[in-house]
Order: sequence, then structure tokens, then C-alpha cells
Amino acid sequence: MSSTHEIINYNNFENHKIPHIMQHSDWDCGLACIAMTLKGLGIESSVEQLTEEIKLTSIWTIDLAFLLRKYEPDFTFYTSVFGTRKEYKGVKFYEATFDQDEKRVNKLFASAKSCSVHIVRMKLPIEDYKRFLFNRQFAVIALVNARLLHCQRCEARKGCMASVCGQFFYKMSNDDYIGHYIVLIGYDPTEDLFVYRDPANMDDYCTIAADDFDQARQAEGTDHDCIIVKL
Repeated sequence: MSSTHEIINYNNFENHKIPHIMQHSDWDCGLACIAMTLKGLGIESSVEQLTEEIKLTSIWTIDLAFLLRKYEPDFTFYTSVFGTRKEYKGVKFYEATFDQDEKRVNKLFASAKSCSVHIVRMKLPIEDYKRFLFNRQFAVIALVNARLLHCQRCEARKGCMASVCGQFFYKMSNDDYIGHYIVLIGYDPTEDLFVYRDPANMDDYCTIAADDFDQARQAEGTDHDCIIVKL
């Protein structure tokens, strides 16, 4: 890691309006991201409260969108796939609950418009992530493959939890897809890196090179899902 990363002061991200909230289990990272985002919007929430509301342990991005809609209407959910994909039934990360998830997920997508959940079917370009995050007027809840998260702060200090989301995912084999939600809160164009909150990481914030994030968010299994929220 270059010395310039050591010089740049990111301490202001510790005080970003979106706070850092830890997930409680191996399935509630998305709820932690919703709780962070809601608090950033001035809406009191907690992982426990959202868990009670959603009553699910297999959570897809469309579930998060409908949950967020209960509190905040001003967001857009971008995805490259409208509904489920049959081939995910054979993916280890999805297979255990895919049959029961499929009907629910497809029904939510079908009713999204009538429920005022704004979905755009497209792969949001990485340049749009940069544009949204540069002025810190938006937050982005993104689905990534946790295997491909490479936090520069963590790797510089060696021994941080972030690279494989620590204890939550130790049972997975090294080549398994691990779906994981994070909240991006900033972009540094000088170093071409994103700043994000990781609910599986004890650190307040993480940083990742834009190219590394682009690989993580485009990995097979993510459907390029992200939710853009205006702060």
C-alpha cells in the first residue's frame, strides 16, 4: 500500500451521518445495512427491530427494498435481474432456501410498482457509484461477494476481519460465493477508492480500490444489486 493512503485523513468518515452497526448473525448483514441507512436519515431503528418486522432469515435485496419503503420512499433499487434465476438453485449460498424464496421474491418484484418500490432493471455503471458518493449526498447499499472484498485499511494493518467477513463465514469453502451487504458512504477520486461500512467488520469504516469493488459487486450471484438512497 502506498504511503499516500497513510497521509489521507479519513477520520471525518468516522463521524459520517450513517453510523456503523454490526450484524448479529450470518444472515442479517442486509438488516444491519438498512438500520445504518435509516439512522443516517434520522430514523431510529435497530437490527433487532428490523428482524422482528421482516420475519425472515433468507433475505434478498427485494426484501430489503420493501422493508426500507416502510420508512423512506426516496430510493432506487438497481438490479440486472427482475426476479430470481433458476440456476441459483444449484449455488451453495442459495440452495438451502431457494424453493421457498423463489415464490416470495418473484411476487415482490411483480408487486413493486403498485407498492411504490422503485426498481430499475440495469447494471449501474461504476462511474455512477462514484458520482453518487463523491459529494456524500447519497448512500449505496450494495450486494457483493464477500470473498472479493479487499479492505486497504485492514490489509495494511494485517489481521482485520474484513477480507472474508471474519467469523460469520468461516464454514464456507474458499471458492464459495458469499453474498454480503455493505453500505458505501464515500468516494476518493485522488486514490480511486470507495469508503464503506461493513456490518461484519468491527472497524468503523473500510476502504477498497474501485477496481476491487467493481469485481466484488459484479460477481456471479449478486445480480448487480444496489439500493441508492438520498441522504
